[in-house]
Amino acid sequence: MNKKSNWIEIKIKSNSVQLEILSAFLFALGSCGVYEGEDDLIVYFKKKEWNNEKYILLLDYLKNIFTNFQDSDLEISEIPDQDWNESWKENFKTFHVTENLVISPDWEKNQQQGAEKVIVISPKMAFGTGHHETTQLVLIMIEKYVKNKMSLLDVGSGSGILAIYAAQLGAEPILAFDNDPVAIENLIENIILNKVSDRINYFTGELKDSDKQKYDIILANINRNVLLESASQFSDYINPAGKLILSGLLINDEDTIIKAYLRIEKWNVIEKMQRGEWLALVLEWRG
Repeated sequence: MNKKSNWIEIKIKSNSVQLEILSAFLFALGSCGVYEGEDDLIVYFKKKEWNNEKYILLLDYLKNIFTNFQDSDLEISEIPDQDWNESWKENFKTFHVTENLVISPDWEKNQQQGAEKVIVISPKMAFGTGHHETTQLVLIMIEKYVKNKMSLLDVGSGSGILAIYAAQLGAEPILAFDNDPVAIENLIENIILNKVSDRINYFTGELKDSDKQKYDIILANINRNVLLESASQFSDYINPAGKLILSGLLINDEDTIIKAYLRIEKWNVIEKMQRGEWLALVLEWRG
């Protein structure tokens, strides 16, 4: 019996010169992950979200930014879920996000050194391994703002990596959710691997499906459009002086996002951070 193919893997012959701008375009197109090989970029899309229109857009874009780019420089194949870990073992190695935080795949054995925290990830999805700049930006902000016993809401949790780090830093209670059941399956596996399943509650759904409890911290590493749609909703879920950490944003989204949130007068931008083409914002609720 053939394995069911749920992912599209695209290999793009390129060098690293245009990596940042190409990565930004690919994520805007809907990619779940972009990783740099020795002489190519490896890109993943969910099969149901890949179509001929996106293929044409990608090919036209590549021909615009790379001289003499040919159709044959784009290699597209389907990969089954069962092969996902094998494809990642070549690209996912243990790495530091900050001095105090190490991300490790579950096939490598890494011992905690001193005060550092180790997050172990079973990479069932491309996005949520900690490699992407938006995830790293939020992890840095979690390290700065999350304190012991703070309550936290993780919106669009993906692999659970953000909620896991918050739990390791002492946050509780934590509620994480995602509208993708596959993401929640991966979250469950990862919180068990990191021994924080007693501190993180989760569900499959959207913000409107959760009880309107108030939290000290809200994490939302999603995308520009969802963050714009949610601007009027987050105030129902935040405690006075609570922090809202937003990412999944390109630098040129900054003005649009800030204007949308500052229309709600009690939000105040207190910090922003950039990595590559990507941006994270921290807002405080002056309620």
